[in-house]
Amino acid sequence: MAATLTSRPTSTLSRDRIRHEEARRTSIMVATVISEILKTMLGPKGMSKMLVTATGDVVITSEGKTTLEKLNVTHPIARILIDAAKTQYTIAGDGTKTVVILAAELLKEAGKLLDQNIHPTVIIKGYEEATRKTLEILELLSKPVSIEDDEALKNVARMVIGSRIAMDLQNRLADIVVIAAKRVAEENLGKIIVNLDNVDFTKKGGGSLNDSELMNGLIIYKGRPHPRMPWRVENAKIALLKCSLEPFTRKNMDWRKEYLIKTPEQLKEFIEGEKEFNRGVVENVKRVGAQVLFCRKRISESILNCFAEEGIMALDMTGEKDMARLEKATGGKIVSSINELTERDLGEAGLVEFRKISGNEMLFIDRCKNPKATSILIRGGTEHVVEELERIIKASLKAVAVTIECGKIIAGGGAIEMEIAGRLRDFSRTFKGREQLAIEAFASAVEAIPKTLATNAGLDPINVLVELRSRHTNGFTNLGVNAAKREIEDVVEERLVESYKVKQHAFKAASETATTILRVDDFINATRQKERGEEEKRLAMERKRIMDEKIRKLLEKEEELKQVDKSVMEKMMHPETI
Repeated sequence: MAATLTSRPTSTLSRDRIRHEEARRTSIMVATVISEILKTMLGPKGMSKMLVTATGDVVITSEGKTTLEKLNVTHPIARILIDAAKTQYTIAGDGTKTVVILAAELLKEAGKLLDQNIHPTVIIKGYEEATRKTLEILELLSKPVSIEDDEALKNVARMVIGSRIAMDLQNRLADIVVIAAKRVAEENLGKIIVNLDNVDFTKKGGGSLNDSELMNGLIIYKGRPHPRMPWRVENAKIALLKCSLEPFTRKNMDWRKEYLIKTPEQLKEFIEGEKEFNRGVVENVKRVGAQVLFCRKRISESILNCFAEEGIMALDMTGEKDMARLEKATGGKIVSSINELTERDLGEAGLVEFRKISGNEMLFIDRCKNPKATSILIRGGTEHVVEELERIIKASLKAVAVTIECGKIIAGGGAIEMEIAGRLRDFSRTFKGREQLAIEAFASAVEAIPKTLATNAGLDPINVLVELRSRHTNGFTNLGVNAAKREIEDVVEERLVESYKVKQHAFKAASETATTILRVDDFINATRQKERGEEEKRLAMERKRIMDEKIRKLLEKEEELKQVDKSVMEKMMHPETI
């Protein structure tokens, strides 16, 4: 009896608990399912996914982070993988699919070792050693790149953009991305920092992809506030204010006062006082030579009218982010009061004008001198195209930014993974224990990247792996899969390079995610009994609602049933007739 109780323990949590082998098998299965969704999207020949949200919106994307965010998953292992991909995007911009695929492959290889009765602790130890060695190999094989090396940075951008876009547009977008990243780069304590918050994106459908452009300044969503105000100013001097311009302001509480006017002379005096205030504001702006004025707060209608009469372009209620970007783009300085405005505070722009894009009027601040903030105008035939193009540009911009900051690139096309796999197998022979098997499993998991690239390019993955292994053993470290040409080539010569930071963080994140999941041997549903009861009640009510809806539709279709239903309802309303 005691033996029976020991071998089959009972638990009050038995209904909400998955233990040991079953928990690990479930983890590997869930990770594999998520990975299979993303595998077909990897590389320049990867496919796109069509996602339909709960509200019926349709999203077509080839970007891993967007796909994972739209997935309606509740399993904790799936959530961990999605969080890993989100972190990868935040840190490096690219590599979200790589993280999930690598983590899932590491778990699959770990599953094979678990079937051989190798303890998870041993596997985790081997994976940690393999990760440390992998990062050393990455550092050794990386190549330096400077912020002045435009061609190398464009190659990084093109690698992220992929070949789903025509080559001429690829080059155009790569130019836009590199110039934008360099424009917002600043040196701080001897390090280059690229602040992508200073890059603004304006999306407009109804045009061609080739109409997308990088502004030498900013685009602001604002129409002309006054019909007589100028719509175009060349060689503009720009004033930036964060105060309100109106006679009665909330700051001094004048807006709450009541003015009792009894005579025409008092009315005339009041009107003249308001005009004098308006003239004072306009004269202050004219005195410093400003032709364009941006105000963070409200400008009264009467003052706007005065600005229009003087030919000054004035815009109020400008957003806080737009004001900060205007300061960086024009070289101006935001001042607190109109009386404090001086010529030294003015910014400059070669052209400020209103333009209509797809029927909407927007303000273009263009031809700025050495702007430290910029706008990218994204055009496309449909909203879906514009949204996807924005995602591509943002990912490539982040990848270029981290490349500038870390100053290193590595070979793409799966070449670096094949070289790492070969060196890890050699490294595993230095271990005498079972960790050797875990390091070899890590090497096999890493090869999933070139294998997937070959599969998506329509090549035989086994033949590709065999050839790459053989040639990497003979010292051809830069050989990888050129998916666009469907050939095995020297990827560095073909300009297929990636950011060192993207790949470094991808390996670290995938390994840490896999080892974290391997440490889990218990799934316990910690939801409170009351919450579970409420959820079951909600589901029961939903089932009843669906059944009632089905019955209603059935009664509408069947005339005979409708008559029976009508008869029953009448008897219920008049029971005395029964």
